[in-house]
Amino acid sequence: MKKFIYKYERLLNIREIEEKREYAILTKIRNQVKLKEEEQINKKEEINITENTIKNFDKFTIEELKYFAALLSEQNKELEKIIVEKRDLIKKEKEQEKKVVEISRAKKTLEKLKEKHRIIFNKEEEKKLNKFLDELGTQKFLNNRERI
Repeated sequence: MKKFIYKYERLLNIREIEEKREYAILTKIRNQVKLKEEEQINKKEEINITENTIKNFDKFTIEELKYFAALLSEQNKELEKIIVEKRDLIKKEKEQEKKVVEISRAKKTLEKLKEKHRIIFNKEEEKKLNKFLDELGTQKFLNNRERI
């Protein structure tokens, strides 16, 4: 009996490699999103600490007022920058998810096709085997008949 050989096996292997590579990229982006979320939380805590420090002051000198105003302004700009970066990463993550899903679908299609081809191959091999066995039985019958 011959071994089953799938003619699109190389393409299936390429799809599997692509899927793994794209999923690794997706995982990397998700990790970056988590880091940005942590960074955003830390920056908000930093702003809260600054605001609480300001609330604890009874009187301000002009220099202190300028310093804290500049500090809060800078912290808020950094927070906005983090939020924008996080938003961009989330958008990138969604696009990458679409790529992974698309490649997975293509791979699953090839796998289903492979299974159909395997079933057809097995049926053909079974037919060949049955034909061979029938011929063998016929020959045996004819040989026994000639002996009589």
